[in-house]
Amino acid sequence: MHRLVTRSGVPSPLSHPNPAVSSSSRSFLPVSPLQAWSKACAALAEGRGRGTLETTIGTNMMELNVYTAQDAASRALSILSEVENNYLTGKSDIRPDLDAYNAVMDAWAKSRVKEATDNVEQLLKRMVHLSKGGEEGKDETVNGSREQWETISPNITSFNSAIEAWSYSAKTGASEKAIDILDMLEREYSATGNEKIKPTIRTVNQVINALAKNIAIEQGNSNRRDDAWAAAEKSRELLEKMKTRYDETGDSDYKPDPVTYTTCVDAYARVGHRKAAEAAEKLLEEMINTEGIFPNYRTFTAAITAWSKAPDPYRAEKLLTRMESMYENELASGRKTRRANSLKPNSRTYTAVVTALSRSRDAQKAQKSLKLLKKMLDMHRGGNEGMKPSQFTYNAVIEACARTKGTGDQQVKALKIAFAVRKAMSAAEGVDPNCITYISLLKCVQNLMPRSEERNSVAKAVFLDGRQASLVNSRVLREFQMASDRHVFDELAAECLDKQGNVNADQIPSEWSKKAQ
Repeated sequence: MHRLVTRSGVPSPLSHPNPAVSSSSRSFLPVSPLQAWSKACAALAEGRGRGTLETTIGTNMMELNVYTAQDAASRALSILSEVENNYLTGKSDIRPDLDAYNAVMDAWAKSRVKEATDNVEQLLKRMVHLSKGGEEGKDETVNGSREQWETISPNITSFNSAIEAWSYSAKTGASEKAIDILDMLEREYSATGNEKIKPTIRTVNQVINALAKNIAIEQGNSNRRDDAWAAAEKSRELLEKMKTRYDETGDSDYKPDPVTYTTCVDAYARVGHRKAAEAAEKLLEEMINTEGIFPNYRTFTAAITAWSKAPDPYRAEKLLTRMESMYENELASGRKTRRANSLKPNSRTYTAVVTALSRSRDAQKAQKSLKLLKKMLDMHRGGNEGMKPSQFTYNAVIEACARTKGTGDQQVKALKIAFAVRKAMSAAEGVDPNCITYISLLKCVQNLMPRSEERNSVAKAVFLDGRQASLVNSRVLREFQMASDRHVFDELAAECLDKQGNVNADQIPSEWSKKAQ
C-alpha cells in the first residue's frame, strides 16, 4: 500500500501494508486520508496540480505517484475496499463508517472522469447492500450482520455526491438522471420523514448545476436550443419551488442561497439567445433586491456571459460598470470585506465582455477589446492578481479583430491590433498560445487582408509559427488553406489533404500536432 504522510511528517495509520494490524485499537477507519484523496482529486480535476499539505489535509501528494484525478479517486477506493474486506473477513476490527464511503464518493464525483458515475452508483448500491446485511452468512464473512453495517445506509451527502457526478458527466441523459435522484429523494422523504435523506437546498443546487452543465448548443440546431431553454427553465422552476417551500415552512434547509441563483443564471447564460440573457439578468436583479442573497463575481460573470452570447456588448458593458460600482460602494461603506471581495471583478469577467464585443457588429470592437485588455494589464501590474489576462482573454481580443468589418482603415487597425496582441501574449508570463490563437490569427489574415503576395507571406508565417509550436490541427489547416493561395498551401501542407483535396486530420504529422487539442 502507498505511504500517506500527516502534516507533521508522521506516517498516517493507513501507511502500513496492513492498516488493520497497525491500528487494531481503532473501531472505525480514519476518514482524513480519504478526504485528503478527495481534495487532491478536486485539485487535479480543476487543473490546480496535486495540491499542498494544507489543501490535502497534511497528505504529501508530491511523494506519491498520483498525476490524474482518476488516480486519486482510485487510491481512495482502494483504501476503502481493503479496509472493508479486512473487516468483513475478520482480519481487522476497523470498519469503514458512513463518512468513509461518502469521502470516496466525493472523490469520484469531483474527478470528472467518465467512470465517475458508474463508481458512485456502485458505491451507493454497495452501501445499501451492506446496510441490509447482504454479506451475512457468506463464505469467509465474519462481520456481515445488519447490526454491524446499518449505519452506512446512504444519507443525503451520499446522494448529493451522486448528483454531482452526473453534473460532470457527458453521458446522454445525465441531467435527467440527476432529476430522477432528486425526485426519488423527495418521494422517500415525504413517505418516511427520514431526516437522513431529506433533500436540502444543496441537493437542489447540485441538480441545477447538472442542468446547466449539460446544456450544449450546436450552431443552428433549433431543437438543441429549445432543449437548452427547457433545461434553464427547469432550473428556474426548481429555484421557485425552493423559495415557496422556504416561505411556507421557514426551514432554512430549503432557503435558496447565492449558489442557487448563480447556478440558475449560469444555466440561462449557456442557452445563447436574448430571451435567455434577459432571464439571467432578471435573476441577478432579484438577488440584488433580496435581503440576505448577495450576488458575487460569479453571478455577474455568468450574466455578462449570457449577454456575450446574445450578443449585446452594450448590456454586457453596462453590467460590468454596475458590478464595479457596487464593488467600490462596498469598499467605501466599510462593511464586510469578504462581501466586497466576493463582488470584485476578475479576468473572467472582463474576458466575457471582450467576447461579447467580438461577437457583435460593432466596427470599433477591436479597439474596444484592446482597451479592456490594457485596463486588465494595468490593474494586474497594480497588484490585482485576479485581473491577469488569460489565454482566453488574448484569444478573445484576436477573435474580435478577426471579426471586424467596416472601412478599410478599421480593418487595417484591427489587423495591427491582432498581431500586437499575439506579441504581447508571447511576452506574458505563464500564457501560451493554443490552436485557437492560430485559428483566429489566420482568420485575421483571411478577413482583413486582400489577396496578395503579402497576404500569402503573412499566412505562411503564422502557419509556420503554429507548426513550430506543434499546435496544428485540422481547423488550423483549413484556415491556412482559406487564407493562402493554393501554391502556398501545397508547398507547406499538401501532405495533409486527401484525394478530394480536403484536410484529413489523420494525415497531419505528429510533430506538427502533438500539443494540439
